[in-house]
Amino acid sequence: MKRTLVFATLLVACAGLAHAKPAVVVKTPVLAPDFAENLDTGKAQVEAALSAALIAASTKRFPIIEWTTTAATSEAVLSLALTEESGAGNWTEVSLRWSGKIGAGASVTLPNLEAIGVYDSFDPAREMHDPVALAALLKAKVDAWFAQSANRKEFSTAFVNLVPIARGIGVANGTQHVVLPFSMSDEKIGAASKLVVHFVTRDGGAEHSGSLSVTELAPKVVQSKRQTSASVKLFKFDTISDVTGWDARIPLLLGSQVSSWARFDDYVLSEAGVNGNAVSP
Repeated sequence: MKRTLVFATLLVACAGLAHAKPAVVVKTPVLAPDFAENLDTGKAQVEAALSAALIAASTKRFPIIEWTTTAATSEAVLSLALTEESGAGNWTEVSLRWSGKIGAGASVTLPNLEAIGVYDSFDPAREMHDPVALAALLKAKVDAWFAQSANRKEFSTAFVNLVPIARGIGVANGTQHVVLPFSMSDEKIGAASKLVVHFVTRDGGAEHSGSLSVTELAPKVVQSKRQTSASVKLFKFDTISDVTGWDARIPLLLGSQVSSWARFDDYVLSEAGVNGNAVSP
């Protein structure tokens, strides 16, 4: 059973405890047959360089995630593959195409993310014998793609917002704070960021799922000396007419949880103490 709970002025403490960022494994295969064949041993060199470019661009814009080529455990996989297909001209259309996988699910295309064009079908000049030149070209294409605010917005919506950023959400004893185990400043989370906490709880022997919408940052609060966090922030929930303030059901629901995790509904990047935006930093 799905129970979506939305509370007003609910404060959520975001504790800067030791927190491993969620890992997303990046894959950048060269699938275009002409390029794979002609690059020969340089194919791996191009793939490694493309992975490095994608990791650097993603880390700069979305530092809440550990973008990596290897991870013991990961929350998701992101693939950007070099592909080719027939076009209107005499040569193939060559593009970088996106796909992804969240958790153990099957790999899926990301239809809202436009492919990054590399060569059109009217362009016969192609760097398919020089891995260094091709790697430099692909890096430039990735950097230019991430430089566009519309592309970053779609990337956030289509992929980043699906990645669980924290698990095991609880309530601080004796408070009216739901605790999210990460640091606002360390992970450059801007004040306008919006999150959703999902949980599965047990009630009467049955399991029920629900979610809490976290939509607004409130000012920093003074912490107990017993807490290890140096950067606690507060959130409040969406307002609805029949619920105001803290609700006694929240600790009951999260106290009997089977599992819980948080994801972004809108990640806003904050750099150097200034609230920027993942769309236009």
